[in-house]
This record gives sequence, structure tokens and C-alpha cells, in this order.
Amino acid sequence: MSRALGFPRYSAVLLVALLQLAEPGKAQRLPQRLGEVNAGEKLQLDLLNGSRVWGRLTSLRNDTLFLHGGQVRWRNAGGRSAYESFQYRAVGVDAVQGAWVNEGNHAGAAATLGAFVGGFALMVATGIFLGNQDVDRCGGCILLSGVAGAGIGALLGGAIGAATDRWRKIY
Repeated sequence: MSRALGFPRYSAVLLVALLQLAEPGKAQRLPQRLGEVNAGEKLQLDLLNGSRVWGRLTSLRNDTLFLHGGQVRWRNAGGRSAYESFQYRAVGVDAVQGAWVNEGNHAGAAATLGAFVGGFALMVATGIFLGNQDVDRCGGCILLSGVAGAGIGALLGGAIGAATDRWRKIY
């Protein structure tokens, strides 16, 4: 009984794998998508050998990507990540498994989120602290603490967001 149930499952997995391998034009889609990318933009490429390459695109010629000023990450024999910087590197399109283009950083979105979180958190903390205090002498303290918290949160969020890249998958 279990043998009869197992066979269709394995044949379905095999069929899906074969359809993925036989997908027509898959190798041609990356050069078409790279037509959207301008020279000088930063790319991140996952290669079939398991390594990842970052660099600035200089050109695409004869199904070869030419990158400048980047680095390669791979796993060494111990399973740890190893990095190597390069000045220029050529990568064949057929070796690319995935590709992303850099679209800047997250500074604006992180600053906005930081302002809301910081303002709310400092307003709540001030409200709790002043709950047992004489509030009549500080009528605008909670609002003022919210504005201060928003400013601090926006600065911290913007700094953290500026340090993180935003990538868009193109392949």
C-alpha cells in the first residue's frame, strides 16, 4: 500500500524537476533583464557553484558579465564563509542562478519607522513615569517627550537604514 502511494509522489517530483531543467529560454532571460540595468549599477549574483558575487556592472558582451570593484563569497572546506576582493571579473551568464540590482538603501523608510516607534515609546515611558508625579506642573511634558523621541528615533533609524542595501531581484 505505501509503495503504491509513494510512486506517484516521486514521479510528480521528477516531472517538476525535468520541467524546470527543460524550461526554454531560461538562459536568455538574464541578458534581457540586464537590459534594464545601467553600467555602473551594483549587482549581486548567485552562481551555480554556490558562491555569491557583488560588483559594479561595466558591460555585458557575448553572454558574459563584466564586473568591477567587488568581492566573491564562497564556503571553504570547513563550511565557513570566505571572501576575496577583485578589481575586474568576468562571469558567464550561464553560471548565474539569481541576480539582484541595488536600489539604494533603506534610510527613508527606517527613519520614518524610527520616528513613530521612538516617539510612541518615549511618550508612553514619560506617561508612566509621570503617572505617580504631580502632572499639573508639566502639562506638555508627554507631548514634548514624544517629539523628542520621534527625533531621536528618526536619527537612529535613518543611520541604521543607510547602512543596509535595498536589492531588487531581476532573475
